[in-house]
Amino acid sequence: MAHEIPVRLWQIVATDLFHIEGLNFMLIVDYYSKFPFVRLLKEFSSHKVIKLTKQLFGEQEILERMISDNGPHFNSIHLKQFTKEWGSSFRSQIVSWNAVKSAFKKAASSSCDLDIVLLCLHWTPLDHTLPSSGKLLYQRKLANATRTQTRRR
Repeated sequence: MAHEIPVRLWQIVATDLFHIEGLNFMLIVDYYSKFPFVRLLKEFSSHKVIKLTKQLFGEQEILERMISDNGPHFNSIHLKQFTKEWGSSFRSQIVSWNAVKSAFKKAASSSCDLDIVLLCLHWTPLDHTLPSSGKLLYQRKLANATRTQTRRR
């Protein structure tokens, strides 16, 4: 099922959970900017998913609609109550942000710093006509990730 194309930041976000080498992560992507936020999920419960989501929305903006697969953490009464209380809506739909998950899996298998990988994803242009997700979200150019990686050596 296709979704409408957002016209502003934080109108529609996708959420997903993924697991890499014994660690659980929550992924939230703003559909307008394609900016991925990845948070370590220390406790695998709908309450923790809601807590991390609230923290991110408190830092950024309250969304209009959240989309996720029909996983148990997103199919709970607690999440439905949270979105209602925050004036948002929730819809189950297949979401796939395999580029982000794949980058994290490759980085973890080669012992790369996952924060540098995330910075690279934020900094890389989306295609030849679209700027990076970081520039779309923050309306400014982000620091060069390769320069940051070089400085750490």
